[in-house]
Amino acid sequence: MTDVLIHENDSFAVLVVVEDKADPGNPKDITGATLSAVAVDVHGNTTAPDTLTATNPTQGEITVVFDKNKLTTGKYRLQVRVDLGSEAQIVINQKFTVAPAYT
Repeated sequence: MTDVLIHENDSFAVLVVVEDKADPGNPKDITGATLSAVAVDVHGNTTAPDTLTATNPTQGEITVVFDKNKLTTGKYRLQVRVDLGSEAQIVINQKFTVAPAYT
């Protein structure tokens, strides 16, 4: 995934598909998993998403949503973690930038 650019006051939604390490290229069934996500800015400040949902768990799909006005101008890294049984994995560690809002 390339770096993402959004603007302040925009909402921001990401669809994450968890790949099965035992079967590369195929989605992992994350039914029953505990999910966590955070946007971390360059100063280490964290912002939790407004919505974090396993939208299609049998296909490994997770939707992360930050509502409008949630993120301020700056550089961030989105991290999504999946805990399933004895497995724990950060499944995305994506850079993104929030630019000043259009006026």
